[in-house]
Amino acid sequence: MTEVHSLMASASYDQTVRIWDVGSGRHVTTIPHSDSQVNAMAFTPNGYQLAVAAFQKVRIYDMTSLKPPNHINPIVCFEQIMKNVTAIGFEASFLHCHTYTTFKTFLLVTTGD
Repeated sequence: MTEVHSLMASASYDQTVRIWDVGSGRHVTTIPHSDSQVNAMAFTPNGYQLAVAAFQKVRIYDMTSLKPPNHINPIVCFEQIMKNVTAIGFEASFLHCHTYTTFKTFLLVTTGD
C-alpha cells in the first residue's frame, strides 16, 4: 500500500476520482462516481480521509483502507443536499467538514468526537 501522505487525487466531469502516488507518479486506483460529475475534493490535513463533492452529494473515503485490489467505498455519504456542492474542505482539527453549494448554502458537519 502507498502511504496516505504521498497520495494525490484528481477528478473531473468524467465521473471518476483517480488516486495517484506522488512519489512514483503511478495511478493507484480509480473511484467511480457514476451519479454525477465531481466538483471539488479535499483531503483532511493528515491525509487519512478524502471528501468528494458533487451534485447533491458529499462522500468521505477512508484512504487508510486502500489496500489491494485498491477498491474503496465511502465511509460517510451525505445525499440529501440541496443543489450542486461546489466547494469542500476541513478545518484543522478534522472535526468539521464544510461545504458550499450553488444555492449559497453552507453546511458544517461534525466528522469526529
